[in-house]
Amino acid sequence: MKALRNLRVSLRALLAHKARSALAATGVAIGIAAVLLTTALGQGAQAELTRALGTMGARLLVVRPAQLKKTPARRQIQGFSSSLKLEDFAAIAELPGIVAAAPSAEGAVKIETDRGLVATQVIGTTPAYFRAQHLELTYGQIFEDDEMRSAPRVVVLGGRIANSLFPDGKAIGRDVRIAGAAFQVVGALAPKGAAGDGSDIDNQVFIPVRTAMRRVFDSRSLSAIFIGVLRLEDLDPAEGSIRALLRERHLLDRRAIPDDFTIQNQRRSVEAERQVTRPLTLFTMGLAALSLFVGGAGILALMWLSVQERRPEIGLRVAVGARRRDVMTQFLTEALVLALVGGVAGIAIGAAGTWIIGLTTKWSVRVSSETVLASLAVASGIGLLFGALPARQAARLPPAKALTLE
Repeated sequence: MKALRNLRVSLRALLAHKARSALAATGVAIGIAAVLLTTALGQGAQAELTRALGTMGARLLVVRPAQLKKTPARRQIQGFSSSLKLEDFAAIAELPGIVAAAPSAEGAVKIETDRGLVATQVIGTTPAYFRAQHLELTYGQIFEDDEMRSAPRVVVLGGRIANSLFPDGKAIGRDVRIAGAAFQVVGALAPKGAAGDGSDIDNQVFIPVRTAMRRVFDSRSLSAIFIGVLRLEDLDPAEGSIRALLRERHLLDRRAIPDDFTIQNQRRSVEAERQVTRPLTLFTMGLAALSLFVGGAGILALMWLSVQERRPEIGLRVAVGARRRDVMTQFLTEALVLALVGGVAGIAIGAAGTWIIGLTTKWSVRVSSETVLASLAVASGIGLLFGALPARQAARLPPAKALTLE
């Protein structure tokens, strides 16, 4: 009952100066809304980053030949090591924890069709590549495992190049010429965007790896090996196993020489992206904290002015028996009500802003119940913190001095 009486008195006092009370509550509302929007943006960006990296093959390791180093005796040497072989791929595929492994023989070529020449990137690989990179077909099929040894001349087109060469969507069974040889189109991929290693899959074409090595590039070495694991946590152990295996196969430990290969770990890409976004998140959180401080300063100013204007009322209450604790509680209640009203308004504004952000960016953002409760707790803390000093001053005001100011 006493709490309700204090609440009624507080509401009457605040409503007596509606404009001032509204301005003070608005400061808190802006701060809370800024916190909610910042949190929503941060969570949405992180979720979008994780989703994007997941579609790019975030659980992927890419082994490539190391770049050759120049020495005083061989100043003109350049290019990359040619030590990565199909046998290395086969050995890596047998390691525990590897759920998908695919070799790659890559090179830039021009594809010739009835519509003319198109510059593109040819990837010679196996069906496991499509699983490791999470690629999906729009139509047709990929080449089968039992076709790999016969080196068939079949090709799967990336999404953009398929639309460019065959805008009618009737690519299956049609022929394209790669390095002067005719290849039959057996499938086309759905648009994907960037691959795990940063390449543009939509502008690539895919042929069996032995066909690429024998008939297109005339090479015995691989350009890369793509290895998929089940979880992000498996990337580092898999990287260590692959490094040890390749050093043993290439006799590097025996000759005490550095790796003749490199391993790209997509987990490091995830961490790098998070490091990039963290300063922005901290900056926006700082702005939100500043907004909250400004809102708290508004409550402090309002309560201080209220104490000065209501000195006679305070003196009269104390003279008729009110304790200092009662006076302090009264003014703290007013500050708390102001802060909570501002907090609820800020939550409403933040929720509306979050909905607009989700609508315009297509990110999966929302205001969680934990964030709402935390915002209310922050608003309450602001009210109590910034209302404490004026409430303490009101409670310590001598009744005789207060009444003489009537």
